[in-house]
Amino acid sequence: MNDKFRCGRFVTSRIHRIIGDHPGSLNPNGRAMLAQLRQAIGKEPGTVPTVWPITLEGLPEFGGRTQTRVETAVHTALTLFALHQQSQPASMHSANVSFGSAVRALAEHTAGPDGPHSSPAYRRFTALCTTTDIHALLVHARGLITQMRSHGTPFDHGRSANDLYFFQIPGHTASTQRAWGRQFHRLSTANAGNTTREGASE
Repeated sequence: MNDKFRCGRFVTSRIHRIIGDHPGSLNPNGRAMLAQLRQAIGKEPGTVPTVWPITLEGLPEFGGRTQTRVETAVHTALTLFALHQQSQPASMHSANVSFGSAVRALAEHTAGPDGPHSSPAYRRFTALCTTTDIHALLVHARGLITQMRSHGTPFDHGRSANDLYFFQIPGHTASTQRAWGRQFHRLSTANAGNTTREGASE
């Protein structure tokens, strides 16, 4: 199985394990896992023992740089999901809704008279799509996801993990960013929920 799909499938399975079928009425264990993941946002993967059972247990062995990239993608995707899901009655994980299309939906919600390209969300998105550093990307993604949470805008966090894996590979960073840009500009609010797999996560 391709490494990138292992990232996404692992993250998706963990999300389902945490929130189950009723994210608005989580059991104590689910609430505790989300809280622990939120506390680990921005920390180096593998440095927060409280989230090891969530982010590392059962993760396939790849070795070398691939292992580091996989662990970083999984840790980043799951901690951002925990931020996204905080206090939400519905799941903020929506299969096949790309990150770029979710940003478009957010930009539509927050657009001024000049349309979504004048929204603060779009400005932060363009900053995210020009950085080549995973830590800077996390800062911008965290800001966007906080806004998405306020508007109840979900996306596919498993697919996002796939993208984050590729973002870290020299020679694939720019293509991942271009895919996010295409997702934003191809979609409107009306069809953002009906996204098909495209771009970096295909």
